[in-house]
Amino acid sequence: MWNPQSRNYQTYIKEHAQAYIIRFLQERADNRVLLSDISQMFPLPEQMIKKFIKEISVEVDKQGWCTYNDREGQKQLTDVPVSNLITPEKACRYESAQFGAAMLKIRGIKNITNGDKISYASNKYCSE
Repeated sequence: MWNPQSRNYQTYIKEHAQAYIIRFLQERADNRVLLSDISQMFPLPEQMIKKFIKEISVEVDKQGWCTYNDREGQKQLTDVPVSNLITPEKACRYESAQFGAAMLKIRGIKNITNGDKISYASNKYCSE
């Protein structure tokens, strides 16, 4: 299980958001989606979302529309591999971390000061 403050957890969140944004764009006929729609799907700050989408060659115009624009490789949006961003193993680890955190909150543990102890605490208190 990943610690929510760990680099692996944060990287998964980024890749998860990028994969869904690519899928949103692929499913639209005009290959555009509003940034506000993306912000509703992911509970992340808008600046963080903009950074994520910039890494996958998606640009945001002044009206808030996100469009795919790969100038360097001239790749089509349909050629962008989404399956490389999210693997079943990463998804399972993320779900396990979410479940452990939720169970700890149910048990009354709201704050763990040492992130390395999250796995230990969830195994000890959530299996009862």
